[in-house]
Amino acid sequence: MHEVGLIVWVVLLVVGVTSSIASSIRKASAAQQRPGPGPGPVTPPPRQSTVKELVAALQAQAQAQAQAAQPQARQAPAPRPAPPPAKAATARAAPPDQLPWPVAPVPRSSAHRLFAGRGDAVRGIIAAEILGSPRGLRDEPFWR
Repeated sequence: MHEVGLIVWVVLLVVGVTSSIASSIRKASAAQQRPGPGPGPVTPPPRQSTVKELVAALQAQAQAQAQAAQPQARQAPAPRPAPPPAKAATARAAPPDQLPWPVAPVPRSSAHRLFAGRGDAVRGIIAAEILGSPRGLRDEPFWR
């Protein structure tokens, strides 16, 4: 039974390798047949603007900005829509005064957080990088 599994494994391996080789050959032949990026169509250089055209463009831009800066007549804001009607309060069942079994209060953890916030955590990381590992975690004894 082990021999059959081994033969199936080898056949799958050979099929995978040959398909990979065939795929690589197909990609290589397709890349050779495709023309590479050659010189494209030549575009004429951009036309140089004259001083008169530049001055006219700047004056048109200044006039557009001046018109935009003039205060527009403000329209009155649209009235707010009426608030939706209040939903009827759902009646919740009142909790029972006494439970049929005794319940002990959950004790609060007396352990404090290691870091108060993100800034303290960053300071701790920087300090650990600067100071290095603690003596107890080093490989050699502390007296050397």
